[in-house]
Amino acid sequence: MGILEEGEIMEAVEWDANGNSALVLVGRADEAPLRLFADSTAGNRATFSAAETTNLTATSMCAYSDGWLVGGKDGLIGKHDGFNFELIALDWGNQTPRDVIDIACTDDSSGWLITGSGRQSSVHTFYDGVVSEGTEPPTESTVMTSVSQSSDGSLVIVSGYDTALATPTLGPQGEIVIRAVGVLGQQPNLVTLHHGAGGQIHTVAFVESSTWGGEVDALLAGGSSALLLNSDSTIADLPGVGGSTAAVIDSSGTFWFASGESNELVSVSQRTRDAQTHTVAKSAIVDAEFGVAVGDEVVFYGTGVDGNIGALQLDPSASSDVGRSLARMGDLIFLLITIFAIAVIGHAVYVKGLTPW
Repeated sequence: MGILEEGEIMEAVEWDANGNSALVLVGRADEAPLRLFADSTAGNRATFSAAETTNLTATSMCAYSDGWLVGGKDGLIGKHDGFNFELIALDWGNQTPRDVIDIACTDDSSGWLITGSGRQSSVHTFYDGVVSEGTEPPTESTVMTSVSQSSDGSLVIVSGYDTALATPTLGPQGEIVIRAVGVLGQQPNLVTLHHGAGGQIHTVAFVESSTWGGEVDALLAGGSSALLLNSDSTIADLPGVGGSTAAVIDSSGTFWFASGESNELVSVSQRTRDAQTHTVAKSAIVDAEFGVAVGDEVVFYGTGVDGNIGALQLDPSASSDVGRSLARMGDLIFLLITIFAIAVIGHAVYVKGLTPW
């Protein structure tokens, strides 16, 4: 099959624990919205093919140590190990299952869900086949769209938007940050940490406890500002950054921000905690949608100046022009070369916004 058919968009990519394979969620697909990328091993060529999901229509996914969980319409959830797909039997109690908007998994049988339709959304936990009662957002006008869990499972952050702040021109708006707390399998509690005007939070990136003096739990980047979730659960503005369209934390704990088609990137290191501007060559500019850290490298995904798809590979150690030519950088760049068959400086994939309907 082809990589993307006409009109299709790439919504999300989830790598397995080894970085050898990835599930790709494709939007606007007439069929097979879930695709599997398998890296070349033992002399075999890399492949990109439809991932079988039986009766599940995929809407979201998350990776765990041995594969992926896939959320779908009508509350269906299944697991994929890179070869086989299996639906998980779920007990919803007296609830009517709704579409899975987002999923964060601890392992192959537990984690967190956002379900809903229209402007209705609720957060659930699930454990060993049992789905908890859902908890609606603390504010009636809030729509929850994304759930993120730290690697150790100790922190769960929900983001979304406020329908009361939406405008015909800008669409859904609002910086919504909610902390979810609860025992897996039981109804969670939701506590609003931040509810303000501005662009939606597009990135929740958890900070390693060994960096930033152990004072910061997460970076919260949005269209209007960059925020820090401190270890005492307070929210603080990150000066000198402002709004962005994509953000990522590199291996040293430095924050990186990209803003649409700008030829400048902004970084903030834990050492200086000051915003620093970096120039990107015009040929390397991407309309960045999200970023990924791979080892010591940073890659921003977005649409390139010529409309093609690919990735902007960065060298965080460079002092001026941090953009580099597209070259093999482990499995990530190899994936992009294989899938999109381009040989130019980075461009990238389109990723959906936070509005699921």
